[in-house]
Amino acid sequence: MNRKLKGTKALQSSVRKFCILFSVLTGLVLVSAGLSFVRLGGFEVLGIMLVAFVSVGIIVFYFMELGSLTQVSWLWAGAGLLWFGILFVLAMTDYLTRSWVW
Repeated sequence: MNRKLKGTKALQSSVRKFCILFSVLTGLVLVSAGLSFVRLGGFEVLGIMLVAFVSVGIIVFYFMELGSLTQVSWLWAGAGLLWFGILFVLAMTDYLTRSWVW
């Protein structure tokens, strides 16, 4: 009986955690949508990218549970982030060096 009650409490805690995370992510989507209507000059992209990075951080640490994994998992996550950075830099280099952009 005690084991069953303990499992129920863990399930309730997990459901509560995911409901809070869902609410936070939904709020970040609304903030991102709201930022698209506000004129911030050159800082519009910065604000939206900040919201995107916070959303990705929440997804990685809570849904993928990267915070509770081993150092090898952190190493692989860092390697993936490095390759994503290389991809982003090369794509932006290509975009910014085209003549039709300017």
